[in-house]
Amino acid sequence: TQGVSSAASDVYKRQLLPRLPQLAREHPEVTVHIDVQTRPFLFADTVFDAALYAGTPEQVARWPGVQAQWLMDEEVVPVCSPQLLATAQAREPGRAWLPVGADIVARMPLLQQSTRPYGWQQWFDAMGVAAPRALDGMRLELFSMLAVAASQGLGVALMPPMLIEQELARGDLIICLLYTSPSPRD
Repeated sequence: TQGVSSAASDVYKRQLLPRLPQLAREHPEVTVHIDVQTRPFLFADTVFDAALYAGTPEQVARWPGVQAQWLMDEEVVPVCSPQLLATAQAREPGRAWLPVGADIVARMPLLQQSTRPYGWQQWFDAMGVAAPRALDGMRLELFSMLAVAASQGLGVALMPPMLIEQELARGDLIICLLYTSPSPRD
């Protein structure tokens, strides 16, 4: 049996690939082929049997020929390098790692995900914070690219914690605000 699937590369890299050895042990008759797609496609034009897609019910409804199964909600948090967070607001010595308010995040450089162009605007709206620069900043397509840019001090990224567990554990990234919200979607 062969299974061919498609999903965003970050999901494969952080969540699925580490679990493939267990699948291989439990189902040696299954061969998995993986391809990376960041946008919907026509199944009829591919060899894919399945896809993992993060999107709204409205987005999935516009995807022809797809039968969708909800797997989980996605939450996002604003993250940046500890060095950038230390410069965000004047604080007492030894307190630079403490989270800041959403109003402070709005004044920091923001990293945008190109596939979610209104993500920050929706997040700030949910927080009740005016953010005139919510659509400004460097645009990157993949969460993994955002994580690297944020860890290098280029700005704050809006990320699902499940995709940056290693960076948070190592201290490369720090959560700027202790509030998770449902992922803003277009």
